[in-house]
Amino acid sequence: MSDWTVSDAYSAQKSDLMSLELETKLYEALNTEAQLARKVQEQRRQLVHSHGLFIPSIRIRTMATEESEYVIRIRGQRVGRAVLHPPLTFSTEASDGIPGHHPVTQQPGFWGSTREIPHTHCCWII
Repeated sequence: MSDWTVSDAYSAQKSDLMSLELETKLYEALNTEAQLARKVQEQRRQLVHSHGLFIPSIRIRTMATEESEYVIRIRGQRVGRAVLHPPLTFSTEASDGIPGHHPVTQQPGFWGSTREIPHTHCCWII
């Protein structure tokens, strides 16, 4: 039997190693000002440089999920889920915003720009 290449190993996978599933309107909101795929690729590159950890490609797709929800999956298993309220940001300080929980730390706070939160959540899970 000949040696497998990295490409052979990935093509033998039954599902994506990692995926970021976004509700359609959330995808559109996050992708308007910054290229979402480019941001995810930059995060993967930073993890290699800072921690020496190679992260395979992350498939980004829109799914029929709850409004403003995103899901992070590893080998098809849900490992992270949160709801964002673009273009609002999250703060633990009392405000007139929408009450909620931070998607990564689950701290209570208020939604009062959300572009960085899914990337931070992916890095936190890894």
